[in-house]
Amino acid sequence: MIYILSPILYAVFDLIVVKCTLGEVLVFWLPMYLLNHYTLNCLSGNIRNTRITNIYETALVPALFLPVLKESLGISQKKFEVTKKDSKEKLKSSDFGYSFKTSITLLVLLALDGIGWVRCLHLLLTLAMPSYLLILFWLSVNLYYLLMSVFFIYGRRKHREFERFQANIGCLVAYDNKLLRTHTYDISENGISLVFDFPEYIPPEEEITIRLATDRNETEWSGKVANVMQIGSKWKYGISMQKITEPNKRQMMQIVYDRDPTLPRTMENGLSTMDDLALNIEYRKKSKKNFTSKKLPFVELDHTVTTKDGRKLVLATFDYESLVLWNPSKEVALQKLSFSEEGVVFECSLQEEISKHEASYRVDNLAELMSSAAFRTLLSTWITDCRQDRAQEKNYRKQIDTTLNRYEVFDELQYLN
Repeated sequence: MIYILSPILYAVFDLIVVKCTLGEVLVFWLPMYLLNHYTLNCLSGNIRNTRITNIYETALVPALFLPVLKESLGISQKKFEVTKKDSKEKLKSSDFGYSFKTSITLLVLLALDGIGWVRCLHLLLTLAMPSYLLILFWLSVNLYYLLMSVFFIYGRRKHREFERFQANIGCLVAYDNKLLRTHTYDISENGISLVFDFPEYIPPEEEITIRLATDRNETEWSGKVANVMQIGSKWKYGISMQKITEPNKRQMMQIVYDRDPTLPRTMENGLSTMDDLALNIEYRKKSKKNFTSKKLPFVELDHTVTTKDGRKLVLATFDYESLVLWNPSKEVALQKLSFSEEGVVFECSLQEEISKHEASYRVDNLAELMSSAAFRTLLSTWITDCRQDRAQEKNYRKQIDTTLNRYEVFDELQYLN
């Protein structure tokens, strides 16, 4: 607190706290600062540095200043405040009031530091005294620590009840007399994410059985599909836990936490103070993160099909329960239609006309399709064909861009020769 207040008292209120010359400050302060910085880097094992330590200490200043002062005067604080431990309560409740109450001292210091910085810069340009250069540097350093501490206290909005950890664990998924074998993408206390090579149809309203097993632990519980998203050529299924027995819960805790941590173990090199500020401001400018609400795999196909009445339509997207058909002509969308390919028949009913050329249809014979092995093979073929077409189109565009860039470069010597 003294380190923060000293330049503010001088730059804002003209109160001299440290009376010395610029040379004396450099003799006493600079060796301490450099040795402290060097020693911390050597002993921390690239986990912490002076900058992170000062941000941490600055954030704790408002909470510790008065208690430490009271303890120094022999006044013990006997009251013990219990912090919120329930994760659901912390997720649902707004922490803005608590954060503002905690950070109000830092905000006041930040405002005074900013005023002192502007005033000191004006005096430096007006009087051209080198001592103001040191005060300006001191204020700038404190300004950074105060701002980062405020960011630290306000944190970022929590989107999940429990933290998730990346883990590759063998998993069995059982539902509707079917058994799927896969592995986890990440895990938490109340759910997991699974990765599939194929967009599997898992009814979102149906409870499924999850079985996880490691070398030492094994657990089984029921869950539901919370969201499905495509990652590259694979599909990730988020599964939320619904029911679990106490013995299985204990085994689940062992699987989640009895492992090497996936959190960073070393600091990222190359991030300057300006990078820290820019990244924090950028993250806070972004709107609320939109998590996908789709509970079925959304598959892009762009495959041409022929309906029973002879219409040529493009099957744009498919998610098992519905599909989107694109009509190159301006014909009115049919209320009912069917098309077949490789012996697999699709019976559809109109859900919504998206535009003059696009319409969404409900798949009426989904149960029949799910019991057909030919349907799975056909869908896999469509997905492969779509990926190959996209890859060819990408390569073609890349070749065109390369050719155009080659002719855009004008070589004067070659032209004159």
